Amino acid sequence: MNDFIRRRWGGLGVVGKLSVASGAMLALVFFVGLVAVVALDYLWARTDDVIQHTVQVQRLALQVRGGLLRAHRSEKDFFHSWPTVGLTEARNRHATPCRVALDSVMHDSRLLQDALHRVERSGLEVSAADRSVEVITMAVADYSDAFERGVRIATQLGHEETGLRARMEALANRAEERLAALEKDEMLVLFRNFRHVVLRFALIRKLEDMKTARSLLAGIHAAVNRDAIMDPQDRKELAAMFARLQSGLSQAHEAEEELIRCMAVFDRQMERVEPVVDRLVKATTGQVRGARNHIDEAMGIAVGAVGFALLLCLVLAVFIYRMLYRSLGKNVLLLSRAANELSLGNMGTRVDIDSPDEFGRLGDTLNGMAERMDRMVNSLEKEAAVASDRLLEAIESIPDGFALYDQQDRLVLCNSNYMDIERGTLDMFGPGDRFRDILRCNVARGMYRDAVGDEEAWLEHRMRLHANPGEPFEQRLTDGRCLQIREYRTRLGEIVCIVSDISQRKQAEEELFSFNADLEQAVRERTKVLVSKTRELQRANRRLRELDEMKSNFLSTVSHELRTPLTSLLGFSRLIGRDFCREFVPRADDAKSRSKAERIRSNLEIINSEGARLTRLINDVLDLSRIETGKVSWRDQDVPLPELIRHAADAVSGQFAEKPHVELVLGALDGLPIVHVDPDRMQQVFINLLNNAAKFTEYGSVTIQGDVDARGFAHVQVRDTGIGISADHIDMIFDKFQQANEGDTLRTPQGGSGLGLAISRQIVERYRGHIWAESEPGNGTVMHVALPATRMAGVCDSETDGPLHTVLVVDDDPAMLQLLGAILRDAGYAVETAASGEDGLKKARQLRPDLISMDLLMPGMGGLEAVSRIRGDSLLASIPVLVATVDTSADDAVCAMGADALVRKPLNRDEYLGAVRFLLGQGELKGPVLALGREEEHRFDCGNVRYCAGEDLPPGTLRGFDGTVIVPESVEMPSELLEDSRESRVRLVVMPGASLSG
Repeated sequence: MNDFIRRRWGGLGVVGKLSVASGAMLALVFFVGLVAVVALDYLWARTDDVIQHTVQVQRLALQVRGGLLRAHRSEKDFFHSWPTVGLTEARNRHATPCRVALDSVMHDSRLLQDALHRVERSGLEVSAADRSVEVITMAVADYSDAFERGVRIATQLGHEETGLRARMEALANRAEERLAALEKDEMLVLFRNFRHVVLRFALIRKLEDMKTARSLLAGIHAAVNRDAIMDPQDRKELAAMFARLQSGLSQAHEAEEELIRCMAVFDRQMERVEPVVDRLVKATTGQVRGARNHIDEAMGIAVGAVGFALLLCLVLAVFIYRMLYRSLGKNVLLLSRAANELSLGNMGTRVDIDSPDEFGRLGDTLNGMAERMDRMVNSLEKEAAVASDRLLEAIESIPDGFALYDQQDRLVLCNSNYMDIERGTLDMFGPGDRFRDILRCNVARGMYRDAVGDEEAWLEHRMRLHANPGEPFEQRLTDGRCLQIREYRTRLGEIVCIVSDISQRKQAEEELFSFNADLEQAVRERTKVLVSKTRELQRANRRLRELDEMKSNFLSTVSHELRTPLTSLLGFSRLIGRDFCREFVPRADDAKSRSKAERIRSNLEIINSEGARLTRLINDVLDLSRIETGKVSWRDQDVPLPELIRHAADAVSGQFAEKPHVELVLGALDGLPIVHVDPDRMQQVFINLLNNAAKFTEYGSVTIQGDVDARGFAHVQVRDTGIGISADHIDMIFDKFQQANEGDTLRTPQGGSGLGLAISRQIVERYRGHIWAESEPGNGTVMHVALPATRMAGVCDSETDGPLHTVLVVDDDPAMLQLLGAILRDAGYAVETAASGEDGLKKARQLRPDLISMDLLMPGMGGLEAVSRIRGDSLLASIPVLVATVDTSADDAVCAMGADALVRKPLNRDEYLGAVRFLLGQGELKGPVLALGREEEHRFDCGNVRYCAGEDLPPGTLRGFDGTVIVPESVEMPSELLEDSRESRVRLVVMPGASLSG
């Protein structure tokens, strides 16, 4: 039999053997599962009913116990709490839960009797438990009746409206009020003691308090009867009240005794029920224990059956494993050893498996693959040799020197160019030598010019460059050559070195440097000539400005002189027209007279129209003249820009009504901010733009809209669909007396003065804004107006503009801190102080002030160090710093540290506040402003500034000067200026970087 099995097993392949083994294992698993199912079915049949019924009996018994405990606790809480919290509250909180708990106990008792009957049918003894349930049912019924009787008594006593306590409380209040009205103080004290005892009885429920209360009430009653002074009618009323109170106390005493008897019944019923419930719980627990014994017996049978099945499966599994190991494991080991040998490079390894199954075929395949791999390795070695030769030839063909060093800094290979550059060194060294040794040999030969005299230091520096390759660097040799060295580290950690001879390029750079020097000298000479010409142009420019000012004054004077006769002319023209229409037109009785009258009236209207047009021209000339000469009274205020634009649109709506084919469109305006401008002047700008758009648009629309651009400026656009403006005219439309069309401004259909846009530009630029146009002929025009959304320098003359600014004052002198704080607070600034540089830095990081006033000479961290740290801190670097110091030699240091302005101590109030407002970009500097230097080099937006070069300022010029002098950066300040600035009317603002001459 064994031989038969062995022959059949050996004839199977690997797949067949695995299939047979898997089928046998599945059969064993199925057998064990079947045995387990049968055992579990037997166990379930024996234990299902017993477990279900006994667990239900135990659960109901515990529910009965819990219900009784809840009912008893609620009953106690009710009878102890109703005198204090009130009957209604006590009912809701305690009486109702007590009734619910008793009903639940009765319901669970009935369910428990039914469950006990089912358990009895299962074969368990339940007679004792059944009797306990009957006892519990009767006791709970008696308990419930007694509780309801106690609730009724409590209701009679404590009802809020009709209860005995409420009636007695009302009666006691009336009696106390009566005694107080009769001024019976002794009786009133006794009565209040009586009420106190009654209240104590209501709280702690002691019958002795009830007896005391009745005794006190009897004493009060007797005192009333003994009082001979009391009015008989009052005595009678009080006696009646006390009698009713005595009666109420008697009733309360009887009710309290009845309640005590009820509570005694409760306690007796609970004492009767609790042992019965304990016996019931113990009986149900015994039933559960018996059920567990039944389950244990059934479990033993099921475990025995499953254990036998598992033992049988284990024996069969061992047998199957031995069969698989003998037929499969041996061959797997042979194949594994052969594969391991091949992986180690032993291509002569072969495997010998004499078997007709898959392992035998796999062994033959492995032997063939080993032979092919042997041939392939030989072929790859030949190809690698060819590739190596090619790589060496490619490296050799590189025009620069090439060398490769490995991770240990040993030379791997190099080309002949590298050897030529080294010139003899590599004859002594070769592949495998270290870079340090090669370099040291070259240094010893004096090959490197920079290494002469300090060989070791240069060698260490060159080794650091070699160990950390970076940017290319140059290296000069003693023979005059210049080499450029580039080193790179590969991903494998090797270093590639490329050396290029750049001697010829360096020679060409030196020649170019010499040529540039000659060229710069020629440029300097030419610059002197250009500077001379520039000064001539500046003088000519000043002359042109003077002529322009004379022209403006002339136009202003002429315009004023023209307005008087023009006013008379227009007035008499209107009077003539009115009288003519009243007197002569009604008398025209024939067609010829009426035609002549109509022609005369038309001529008068032309006179009026052209006169009004001439008036507008004169007004425009006067406006422009006043703006240019600074004679305009500006009424600046905060104005909502959308409201201003809507008023301008309403003002020109009549002009659009005359053009039915042109629509005025108000675009998005809600996003525009509040601006600080003269509302009348700015409205004049928008009216002028809308009038121009309507004038040159015959069909389509005129749209005005606005938004806020990236700089925070309010950006308003007036877009029309008119004739447009050509590119060669668009730059001149903002000049005076210029229009886009080339015709006569007084005769063309759209003619005008040519001053509207010039005036608009003056108004907009006065508020640091911009106005420009975009247009294409035939495609309409877009006029742009950009205004700052916040107050800019020169807009308002108040002490402080915009929101409250915070100034941090740093000074070690307490008196100076107090003085500067008072000056700044009076000017409307919020002030924070610090007594040292360290404290100043700390507060600057916390507060982020708008400006820092810094003293230089302080103990510990001085002002220079504090300014340097402020400029090095990314959070504080943008805050302007004003230095106030007595040190006249600190200008250069202040400039180097990065301060924004400098004032001298002792301080001048106006000079100090002017510098603060100047750095914060607020308001104009009061009085005239003189800036040293040229306007094209230093531009200050702080009002009407005059510029003058320091060397052109004669000594003593500023004596008596009442204004501000600004010394910009990199400007030499005359020494006489310090003497002049000591006068209180001269305010000196010195920017860091200015120097003192003389």
